[in-house]
Amino acid sequence: EYAGWPLGGRIDRVDVDAENRAVVIDYKHRTGVEEFKLADPTVRDEESGTAPIDDPRWLPPHTQTLIYAQAMRRALDLDTRAALYFSTKGGKPALRGAASAELLEEERGDGRIPGLKKGFPGEGGSMDFDALLDRVETGIAERLRELEAGNVAAVDPTSAQAAHARCSYNHEGTFVRRDV
Repeated sequence: EYAGWPLGGRIDRVDVDAENRAVVIDYKHRTGVEEFKLADPTVRDEESGTAPIDDPRWLPPHTQTLIYAQAMRRALDLDTRAALYFSTKGGKPALRGAASAELLEEERGDGRIPGLKKGFPGEGGSMDFDALLDRVETGIAERLRELEAGNVAAVDPTSAQAAHARCSYNHEGTFVRRDV
């Protein structure tokens, strides 16, 4: 169960070390995974002084591995420490996503997550990895309750959420917003 609903899905990979720390990995068979980067949303922008977490409806643009990571914590009582996407194509495979700061690579080949530069909590931030998983589940539960109640509305095209959700099938100006 996740966010109060039955969860179905298939996790591509889960690695567990001798200390029972788990890393959830979803393979993306394409080049580049930069869009899957996730920084601590409590870190404030120096210019504006705001942080993504200031938006009470904040959710990261990609939540699949975060959902699986939370489910793994519950179902198998694992100490899940990372939720990653792994790009398998291109000249250099890459891992991106969210991880506890303790798993960030400090020196090449040190056995930690290669190439991942930012973790949870982030520098100047306060959200640890467990709090991230809980916050995402709370946000998804809220969205699911809204859907169950019949509240299905278009995203405000000027919102930060819309900026992250743009895709090649939903061009700005193509659709007329209706208040239904």
